[in-house]
Amino acid sequence: MLVFCNGMARSASTWSFNVVVRLLRRASPGAIHAGYDENLHRFSQMTPAAAAHAAVKCHSLDRTGLMLIQVGAAKVVFTWRDPVDAVASFMIMFNTDFEKAFKVISDAIDLYHFHRRHGGLTLGYEDIVTRPADCIAQIADYLDLPLDDACAADIAEANSMKRMRQKVEEISSLDYGPRLIRRDRGLYDPETLLNVDHIRHGGSGYGKDLLNPSQLNRIAAALEQKGPLT
Repeated sequence: MLVFCNGMARSASTWSFNVVVRLLRRASPGAIHAGYDENLHRFSQMTPAAAAHAAVKCHSLDRTGLMLIQVGAAKVVFTWRDPVDAVASFMIMFNTDFEKAFKVISDAIDLYHFHRRHGGLTLGYEDIVTRPADCIAQIADYLDLPLDDACAADIAEANSMKRMRQKVEEISSLDYGPRLIRRDRGLYDPETLLNVDHIRHGGSGYGKDLLNPSQLNRIAAALEQKGPLT
């Protein structure tokens, strides 16, 4: 099975990746190829022939990714967030301007609608934060993988905000530094894909206080044109 954790930036896509990997490992221990790559052709070429499953986190889709989804050769778990919060979080996380963040999130809204048309699983940030075990059950059902309530609770705990904050503290230590991978201006852990300083706020609703009225109107107009996220 090939799974794309193709979420909107800053929407818990790293959470979905770690959940998917745990579920796949329960089904086929030791036979998983997993990682981060925006070049899905390259990722597919690097997947060992012996791998029973592969999971990749990405925020975009190249031609290979689009084709695999359209022909039903890949599963998709797409996480999304209130675009206002996503834009604000992206600006803070990557120290970038509104135009860059708006373009990234606007493109992600297009991907959301693409996945809805092609049967992908879409999960909202609010549900992930407030009902993680239910979202894990949805992922397992979508991937047709076995899961009981106890296991869902264990996976939810292992990927809770508290545990993720602890892991971020760990990978931010000097001793962990040599194991990190550099991408653009950031560093991330190759196993969990968590970035150094990955979790900045974690809450919801703060974007409207950080963005100005003109910026908020730009996002509202994009949603009106592209369609709402539900």
